[in-house]
Amino acid sequence: MKEHPILFSTPMIQAILTGKKRQTRRIPNKRFECAPGDVLWVRETWNGLPANLIYKEPTYWYKADEDLNNSNPNNKWRPSIYMPRKACRLFLQVKAVRTEFLWDISEEDIIREGFESIEDFKALWDKLNVKRCLGPRGKTGLCWGGNPLVTVIEFERKEGVT
Repeated sequence: MKEHPILFSTPMIQAILTGKKRQTRRIPNKRFECAPGDVLWVRETWNGLPANLIYKEPTYWYKADEDLNNSNPNNKWRPSIYMPRKACRLFLQVKAVRTEFLWDISEEDIIREGFESIEDFKALWDKLNVKRCLGPRGKTGLCWGGNPLVTVIEFERKEGVT
């Protein structure tokens, strides 16, 4: 079993927290190859304070909880890419991994991805991949319209990981 960091956007973190998101699609990357049994530690938009006189232990806040009246003291957020593992609160156990073309997504997979419609999924896919979609010569094959090959990762939340 290996551990891998994985980034998710705030709306996708919220879908994981509510149990709606149980699957993700990623462009294949040799630096990120996971297998069933591996654990993904989720990087999300966050903020934190070290232990001090007020907080006896390091304290963290997460943007996905913003609607829950959290008490982020300065209302500033740090990008998920810089989140250290010690600040992680979400761990995902990989259940299955497969490769397919993006357009092969089924109605059931749309729901497992945390969406209610294919249109919502397409819109977020292109928004998250916009920098890779718009290359120097225009669109590349990584946008929805290019139907790229993707790695599909099925997962479940894992409790009690430290």
